[in-house]
Amino acid sequence: MVAVIHPVAPRSTKAIAAQHPHVLEQCLQWDWQTVTAQSVDNTVELARLLELDPDRLSSQTADNAFLLRIPLTFIRRMQKQNMQDPLLLQMLNRREEQQLQPHYTQDPLQEHHGSPCPGIIHKYAGRVLLTVATSCPLNCRYCFRRHFPYKQNRLTPSTWQPALDYIRHHSDISEVILSGGEPLMLKDSVLATLLDELQQIAHVSLI
Repeated sequence: MVAVIHPVAPRSTKAIAAQHPHVLEQCLQWDWQTVTAQSVDNTVELARLLELDPDRLSSQTADNAFLLRIPLTFIRRMQKQNMQDPLLLQMLNRREEQQLQPHYTQDPLQEHHGSPCPGIIHKYAGRVLLTVATSCPLNCRYCFRRHFPYKQNRLTPSTWQPALDYIRHHSDISEVILSGGEPLMLKDSVLATLLDELQQIAHVSLI
């Protein structure tokens, strides 16, 4: 039997509804596709929403390959007119990112060398990661995979068999972690197919 871990709500839906009826109603109307589509990717729009000086905001930012991407739902939690809001600083592509620091490495977890085949990261005994998604709904500046070669590691239903074969041929692997990127951005049908295939591998007991 395979254990598939799902997030567990700390309180019942009824309890949340009783305390925050409007919040719950709003959440039930959301879907991740809409939330992701309603993202901001430029400082001009971000400054307008946060009532900040666009010139001041843009003067602190720098262009790089890891672009600004913030869903509106996240921006609404930021404090307006506050350049030091911690949620803003978590998302803002600042110039400090361009400054080289001692001992800096683009692969802090040494994952580039722990990939025996595309889509697999195998660093620890008994456990592998499957990079089933190549993006996230937002770009956190502290992301340790911003330089990960997703193009060479992107898995799709038509390309993930070699990765699954690797797991099948290594009977010591008991745990598979779906990673990326954000794996829950996959279509439900794709995710279900992948889970079905993993559950058919006898020695995999935890997903």
